[in-house]
Amino acid sequence: RPRDQHDLVPGPRGGAGLIRASADDPDHFFDVDSNSFGLNVGGGAMFFFTDNFGLRGDVRYFRSLDDTDSGDDVDFDFGGLRFWCGSVGATFRF
Repeated sequence: RPRDQHDLVPGPRGGAGLIRASADDPDHFFDVDSNSFGLNVGGGAMFFFTDNFGLRGDVRYFRSLDDTDSGDDVDFDFGGLRFWCGSVGATFRF
């Protein structure tokens, strides 16, 4: 494709890994300190204004997974931690 055209590049986003939740409450009523396995899914896009400069953005939904089987087997179910996250940033290509 010619590089003199402006590019809009949409695409899915997703991943899996460790979600660390941490919050300190001065009264120690809502202290949170936990690690969970989690997933995220969403979508995003990049738009290039020039050949080398553009903006990117995405929105993702994060959800923790818990092991509901206390034995040796691993049986995952959705946990209580869930949230949306969005980001915007500059991108460069050479």
